[in-house]
Amino acid sequence: AGLIKDATKARYTTHCFRRGGAQHCFMFKKPQWSFKACKWWGGWPKGAERGAIENYLMDEISANEESFEDQYSEDRAAYKHTTFMSEEDNDESSSPELTRLLRDYLNRSQQQSQQQQQQIQQQQRQIQQQLQQLQQYQVQIAHRLQALLAQ
Repeated sequence: AGLIKDATKARYTTHCFRRGGAQHCFMFKKPQWSFKACKWWGGWPKGAERGAIENYLMDEISANEESFEDQYSEDRAAYKHTTFMSEEDNDESSSPELTRLLRDYLNRSQQQSQQQQQQIQQQQRQIQQQLQQLQQYQVQIAHRLQALLAQ
């Protein structure tokens, strides 16, 4: 859904997180959630057609299974290329996608920290320059006072 990429441009409601979380648990969490649990947590109304919800969920799964665009990526989600009902054990804590998200978060945090340090250093340089200017003005004022007193 581009949540991380577009987080600064959009507002996400509780509904979005519930539905996205339910979809994730239906597709990837071990053990996978049942369709009924996914429907309840996703906030789909009781009257919603089962076929529409199934299509929504299955389209996402099949899109992941049919896309091989990340095949050469080191941290590609290898589990994306298994079938929907595969019993292959994928430990959620070692998911390549989760690893990538955490690495991206840490990189952003580190970049922000570096930017803050650079800003602080720049401010310190500006303060030092201002202090030097004040000292120069102080010397100039002292010379002028001496010249005035000498008259």
